[in-house]
Amino acid sequence: MCAFTRRTCRRNRMWTLSSCASHAISAPAFSRLSELSNALRPAIVPGDILTLRLVREGKEKGQGLGYLNDGTMVVVNHAQQHIGHVVQIQVSSLRQTGAGVIIFAEVKDTVHTPVLSEAV
Repeated sequence: MCAFTRRTCRRNRMWTLSSCASHAISAPAFSRLSELSNALRPAIVPGDILTLRLVREGKEKGQGLGYLNDGTMVVVNHAQQHIGHVVQIQVSSLRQTGAGVIIFAEVKDTVHTPVLSEAV
């Protein structure tokens, strides 16, 4: 059987070194699902242009909030009047928190697609 300790591979009588090495290559590189999720998340950097729907007011006056497809929260400054519409934004900064990344942005352009009300 193969035992992995700090990227080393030990073998016992049942396994040859080659079978242990092939197992090490096929073993997942991520020990936690959150690590895999973060690795698969698209890289977003300041200056990137994104399109998203603003869904509600932010914590501070004039802010609008939207969410990326992966659930990342985006705080858009000076966007309160665009809530309920799709806007193009330019990323100004990112902040890592215990819950994930928060993206801060400014309105670049408005697409003005109204939110359709859903029947309850």
